[in-house]
Amino acid sequence: MIYLVFTTFFVIYLELLGMAFANKYQTHKMPFNFGLGFIAVNAYMYFFTLVITALNLSFNFLFIVTTVLFLASLWFIIKNVEFKKLHFDGFYWIILLAMTLVMLMYSYNTAMGELNGFDTTHYLNMVTGNIGAEQLNAKDVVFGDTGFNLSKQYTGQSYYYLASVILFVMGKIASIMHFEFYVVIGYIWIFQIIFSLLLSSIVIIALKYLFKENFWVSLLFITINTFIIGKLYYNNIFGFFGNSQRTIILAYASFFLYCYFKNRNEKDFDLFGMSLLAACSTSSSAVFMVFFHSVRLIFCGIQTK
Repeated sequence: MIYLVFTTFFVIYLELLGMAFANKYQTHKMPFNFGLGFIAVNAYMYFFTLVITALNLSFNFLFIVTTVLFLASLWFIIKNVEFKKLHFDGFYWIILLAMTLVMLMYSYNTAMGELNGFDTTHYLNMVTGNIGAEQLNAKDVVFGDTGFNLSKQYTGQSYYYLASVILFVMGKIASIMHFEFYVVIGYIWIFQIIFSLLLSSIVIIALKYLFKENFWVSLLFITINTFIIGKLYYNNIFGFFGNSQRTIILAYASFFLYCYFKNRNEKDFDLFGMSLLAACSTSSSAVFMVFFHSVRLIFCGIQTK
């Protein structure tokens, strides 16, 4: 229950932050904004963690930088969100929560991650091992040896550093409130819930724009996503991996690119660019995907001139 409470507060924060960005950029009105908030957090963290890891700084320094960014984001929210005019579309939120609940039921009845898999060992140890560390990535994430230098392809994955900070803060709050909080369980469930919410949200947003007037097509896609795609092995147990979050972020990037080509609003293109940065923060392979995505976009631009 404690993990669900923490996740709820985190999603509310992401929703308000996404709303602030949507208002600032005057982008299309979406039924949910927490996806945009999640993208913004990871995109901005990406720049700072590249510097922090390059200089081999400590977790304390990472925590201070993250805290400053969090306070700046609160100021940004206050400046760009009109709280008196807040409106949430209950219909879409009910669909979102229903889809997410079904997918989490699949996850609950499945073993989370692969205990013998490299990625599970690597990323769980990376997130937990960096909490409180005098130097980030100083331990071998598989064998535990000290004086280890993590491969450069992993050092820019700010998604995992952000997870370390979030879990550190939640652990402290839980300790003050005398609740039991296990870091590994917290990491798996908090970010699995966020993944399920993000997957459901981009499906609903896409349907709202592409099949707004066709109820049966929308219902078909929601059913397929909830009971087939949401039940797939990878989505079911690996939602907390950065690779999983990368897929959803790139889906959001495609949506913003669609909005740009449809309306020629340069601010949609800015959100597209921010999404590509956020994707790079979740996975080393995303850097290559973003590169080829950008090259393809250049050729698309040449063709449309």
